[in-house]
Amino acid sequence: MTRPANNENPKIWRYMDLAQFVSLLANESLWFSSAKFFDDPFEGSHSKLYAKTMNNLNLTEDEKAQKIKIARELPKYTFINCWHISDIESYAMWKIYGKSGSSVAIQSTYNKLYGALKNYNEVTLGLVDYKDYETEQLSVYGPTELVPFFNKGKTFHYEQELRAVIQYNEKLNKIFASDKDMEQEELPTGLERKVDLNALIESIYVSPGAPVFFKNSVTAILDKFGYTKLQREIVYSKLEREPIYGSAI
Repeated sequence: MTRPANNENPKIWRYMDLAQFVSLLANESLWFSSAKFFDDPFEGSHSKLYAKTMNNLNLTEDEKAQKIKIARELPKYTFINCWHISDIESYAMWKIYGKSGSSVAIQSTYNKLYGALKNYNEVTLGLVDYKDYETEQLSVYGPTELVPFFNKGKTFHYEQELRAVIQYNEKLNKIFASDKDMEQEELPTGLERKVDLNALIESIYVSPGAPVFFKNSVTAILDKFGYTKLQREIVYSKLEREPIYGSAI
């Protein structure tokens, strides 16, 4: 299911707004978003070196065109759940994913996420490698169709991303073996997979700048969905602490 993380069991974080947090609790599930709707226009693409290798293969023009068509459509058949790897919370991640000021970050570990998803054979868990798509070859882990989704451009290095990926291999294989038009295939915008949230979540961080009543709201929401155990794990962002300018006189 996975390739090892560089660190044996690093902390991982998932930043989300309140609506996403409520959905997480209500559905007791992790959400895997369709890669087709990601902001990065290079999501699922290959490097120039890969294209050069393809050009050197003894393929007909029709075969090359088919491979390019499949590669372009792969994001639609690929669903990703993203986490940030860090020992501490990230100011940048709060800015990007906690824009409302009323957001939370759930903190877990690599091993706990692995444990939560280990019964799903369809899930591949691994770190993202950051490459220069102009000059470097992509790192290869697992099936060829998955390779582009565990590689990103170096400009995204700050994300330090861990991904859990599901790919619709059955549908892909049927389309590979037929003349069916991939563009006409109707697929969901995302998938849910049930997990034990009590076992997965170590802490719930309240976003910096959130009013006191927001922490009370998070507590009430946990109570509503029966996660009273997790109420003890709510903490204010460490970015909220008072600055120190020197010793008192």
